[in-house]
Amino acid sequence: MSDFSTSCIAGTLSAVIFSAQFHGGGADAFGSPLTGGNGGDGGATLPVPAAYYIRPINDRIALGIGVSVPFGFQTEYDDRWVGRYQSVETKLQSPAVTFAGSWKV
Repeated sequence: MSDFSTSCIAGTLSAVIFSAQFHGGGADAFGSPLTGGNGGDGGATLPVPAAYYIRPINDRIALGIGVSVPFGFQTEYDDRWVGRYQSVETKLQSPAVTFAGSWKV
């Protein structure tokens, strides 16, 4: 980072292609089988963005910041699937902000 003489900004966009299919069945509290299908493909194709900024302080020191989502997960099954009592839609995101510093010896 300390090799940069001016401020710099960079961004990336990746795609996560995820497939989640259920096979099996279930039973209620009394042991009776649950009705419903397998829910289809609960996975999705989602964008994963990231952005980074570097700011030189002088010719030897620079500071930087990065914003990204290194971990994430999302599923959505049909609302009549056999597992509908546990989950139909889930979404987990873990955004991260990272600070960095560089010193040229």
